[in-house]
Amino acid sequence: MSNALHLHRLEISNYMRVDAFSVDADGKSVIIRAKNAEGKSSVIEAIWEALAGSSVKERPEPIHEGADKALIRIELADDDGEVLYIVEKHITPKGRRLVITTGEGKKPPGSAQALLDGFLDRYSLDPVAFLERRPQDQLDDVLQVCGIEPPVQQVRMITQLAPEHYAKADHPINVKHGESADKYLERLSADDFGFYYTCRRDINQEVTRIRGAVDKQRQEIERMQNGIAQVTNYGSLESMQQDLAVMRASNKEHVASAKKLSDLASDRALMKMKKEKDIEKRNTAMQQLRDLEAAIIKKKEELADLETDVANSSFDEKEAVEAYDSHAKLHGTLNDNTDQIVFLEKKIGEAVSASKKIIERDHAVARHNELEAELEVASKRHAKADSILLELRSLRKGILEGIDLGVDGLSVEGGELRMNNKPFRQASYAERVKVSCAVAMKRNPRLKLLRVDNGEALDKDSKAYLLSLAAERGWQVVMACVADNTGLKVELVDKE
Repeated sequence: MSNALHLHRLEISNYMRVDAFSVDADGKSVIIRAKNAEGKSSVIEAIWEALAGSSVKERPEPIHEGADKALIRIELADDDGEVLYIVEKHITPKGRRLVITTGEGKKPPGSAQALLDGFLDRYSLDPVAFLERRPQDQLDDVLQVCGIEPPVQQVRMITQLAPEHYAKADHPINVKHGESADKYLERLSADDFGFYYTCRRDINQEVTRIRGAVDKQRQEIERMQNGIAQVTNYGSLESMQQDLAVMRASNKEHVASAKKLSDLASDRALMKMKKEKDIEKRNTAMQQLRDLEAAIIKKKEELADLETDVANSSFDEKEAVEAYDSHAKLHGTLNDNTDQIVFLEKKIGEAVSASKKIIERDHAVARHNELEAELEVASKRHAKADSILLELRSLRKGILEGIDLGVDGLSVEGGELRMNNKPFRQASYAERVKVSCAVAMKRNPRLKLLRVDNGEALDKDSKAYLLSLAAERGWQVVMACVADNTGLKVELVDKE
């Protein structure tokens, strides 16, 4: 025996515009035709009132004018016509009371309304509610009823993440509660805010930053290279430093020799001056000797002493002259390398400076190579993120475009529902109602009952299609339509 339920019999008394109404549907679809304000919509509302219970917005004056109470009685049966549940909604001015019994007249355990809620779907009693939802929510409903689950495993394969990467519940790759496949993939891959879109954008910014640093480093290397002195005529820095040491040693000898030569020249001049003074003293003494006969003896002694001094001075002068001449000859053999030393010291300074710049240049080249390695890694990460993004978008497109709701002309393109190649919201009311009913049927509640008010908005083909689809899928339709006949006219549509 099937677990599905259908409307077997409906009885209404004194509810809204209906004073008395009954129909033995026995699982068949029911079309109720009447003029406006003759109660056809009241019949549709009565089904909602009895089954939806506390979830329905209660009407302020549900009791038919002139009556003191209203009753809605619904028998629910299985596919074999066996009545399993009897639902009664008692309405008085004091309130509403729901009573449910089984076909054997027993009261089922638990809450009556909770039992009904387990039979119902939010769209089956009110398929038009689907049309009032946002386009994205409509798409989510379609994905859900078509069994399209968020493709987590495929996303993990695309992103090549190890399990430890998404072990935490808040990892972006994990599905959020109530998230549809489309919203899931949109959150991961949509422009501007998608997780992998922002990852690619951030990596691209990093690539741009590193590439700028590489270019700047390359310019710095060129600047350093242009600033390095070209030492081409003086050999290597080591050989120039050795030559400088030899020249400095030679120059030290030259300077010492020049000082000694200068000292000896001073000694010679002193000796000459002393000799001249001694001669002057001697001449003075000789004049005094001629003038002072009386002191001749004493002066002779002085003269003798002075003669000795003169002799000694002549000897000292001779030694000083000889020493000067000898050292002058030696000094003449030594070279003055001062200018060359200054020149070489300048070149060595330039070479040392160039050597430092070369070291700085080499460091800059090493940093340039590091930046290029970083750029290569970042570029690969960017290419990987771009590849992941493209694959995720392709996956989203493939999932959406593979939806089959069983309604001709319905498709998903560009992340939106479309009907006959135009946005779903622009489709006719009849076309949209067909889709909403198909969604309700796909949701597969236990009670296979569709309520459709304003059925006159559906053209002949749309009504036929809807009734055929319901029969094909084992559903039952209760539809209200405006007609010219007086009173409620009921038409039962046989099952196919």
